Amino acid sequence: MEWRYSGSNRKVLLIVNSYEDVADVGAVFASYSSWKNRYRQLTRDPDPYREAEFSRAELERFANENADVLIAPLLAISRGYNILDETKGSLFGSVFFLIRPYPIPQDMTYLIQMLHAEPPNLIERANFEGKKYRPALNFIRSESNSLLHRMYRKPDYWSVLNPAERRTIAWYTFVPVWQTIGRLLRKGTPARVFYCDGKFLAQPMRTDVGESMLDYWLKIMTDHEAEPAFRSLYGPFIDSMKAMMERDAGDESNQ
Repeated sequence: MEWRYSGSNRKVLLIVNSYEDVADVGAVFASYSSWKNRYRQLTRDPDPYREAEFSRAELERFANENADVLIAPLLAISRGYNILDETKGSLFGSVFFLIRPYPIPQDMTYLIQMLHAEPPNLIERANFEGKKYRPALNFIRSESNSLLHRMYRKPDYWSVLNPAERRTIAWYTFVPVWQTIGRLLRKGTPARVFYCDGKFLAQPMRTDVGESMLDYWLKIMTDHEAEPAFRSLYGPFIDSMKAMMERDAGDESNQ
């Protein structure tokens, strides 16, 4: 693995969206004999006769495994675990986000969280349109109902959201991604982060540039980077995002 060339034995995380995705990626690894005993896949109910299957309860002991790679769902590993090496630094050095993080289709828990984030935007719109009291409440109720139905009917609903709604969902998806990256930064250790899914940078139909999930993450970061508390929390992410997006823009201009 690449980290060994620098004198360390840090591991690799492959992040997907669900345990079903984990099983699919694990099946690909299993089809190559060269990867035998070199990977583990996080599983809800591991089969003791399948060495590759690994449980969340064992995560903090991953340093004792001979495996180089762990395949895991985003929400199962983003928080609650300190996966460290013998020096108490981060065991994992590289993370590959194989699939753009996105809410589970028709998951009412997540959809309700989205609706709870919308009232400030809707109240601002109601005020701008001069609506007060009952008309304002009817407007907020109608717009909330419309948003719920749009998100429920279209599982990959990024393309049907307006900019304010995209900003909200971008923040909700950013948080677990940053928490996962944080697993790699203990004791100030460096990390390599890879966004593998083209949908991270995909532009919705009938939109101009600047409307992808990565674009919105960058907008959120740059809008708040002057705030000392925000900078202290997300400084490394802000710097890496700026460098990555500037490099991507340069590559496009050279084509």
